[in-house]
Amino acid sequence: MPLATRPASRIRDYLASVLSQAGAAREDAATAATQVHVDLPGQDAAAFYLTFTEHDLLGCGEGVLAAATAVARFDGGVIEHLWSRRVTGTRAVMSGLVSLEGSYRELAGLRRAMRGPKFRAWVNRLRLPSRAAHHPAFRPRGGPPLIVILGATNDDAGGLSPMARARAAKAIEVRHMLAGARLVLTGGFGAHFNTTGHPHWRYLADHLSERGVPPQDILAVTESKHTYEDILYLREVVALHRPKRVVVVTSDYHAARVRCILDLVLPTAGLAVASSDGVDARLLARLAAHDEEALARTVVAAALFGPDQLNDGPLAVCLGPTLCWKSV
Repeated sequence: MPLATRPASRIRDYLASVLSQAGAAREDAATAATQVHVDLPGQDAAAFYLTFTEHDLLGCGEGVLAAATAVARFDGGVIEHLWSRRVTGTRAVMSGLVSLEGSYRELAGLRRAMRGPKFRAWVNRLRLPSRAAHHPAFRPRGGPPLIVILGATNDDAGGLSPMARARAAKAIEVRHMLAGARLVLTGGFGAHFNTTGHPHWRYLADHLSERGVPPQDILAVTESKHTYEDILYLREVVALHRPKRVVVVTSDYHAARVRCILDLVLPTAGLAVASSDGVDARLLARLAAHDEEALARTVVAAALFGPDQLNDGPLAVCLGPTLCWKSV
């Protein structure tokens, strides 16, 4: 029975039931690996753990492990929130519904293990059924290559930040190397990047137009709110157009988290990285610290709940030559 359908009091029973499927981690091997510990309130302390090597999930176990790198705590209410679609697994961890203690740097390093076959088998079993129905697979065909520009920030007048302009410049550079490539622009509204009356992608489109990119070269836009949603919506675009290649453009400080999410959602996509040299050093330090923590939380969320899925397919609205993907 899937994790989300169990009463909170039986979560531990469920976790124990899948130990044999994932392979129990030996104590001696566990001491040389990294653990993600789950502590369920009302149960024995440190009731459950996942153990990773550098390249894959080693296995699972129950009991107390003093060497645990992180402890994640949540109660049955989190499962109810997930089941009712009020939050995704990543949102539960990001928002504090799942508290996390430990080394963000070590946890972020576990993204390498997310490519392993045993880890993928594990998260496939943990996928919440409320999100399992809508996740089209990417099967490359003969469609034109796609260059995807991840949104950054703009000011109150719609002016693009140096970071957003650097990503646009990198996309134009890649476009010259990929014959017939089309663009996908991301970014809608959000307190952390755009509080104007127009979506971020519109300002990005204007900027590209001023640099000679014709509007008909923009295949799609997405009114996404954060990086994970950028890539979930991108998967919808890719499933519809079946491009022969996908290249995602972001900034250097952001690349590790984007690659991690791509490995979970759209592993065949490539990555092009724009330099952040023109960004204020103090701002860049804050952004890098945020991304290190966000990457660690993304890794833990995927380990506990599987990759995020869209609850329902986003609405595609025709905007002349492009389709705009947004929440229903």
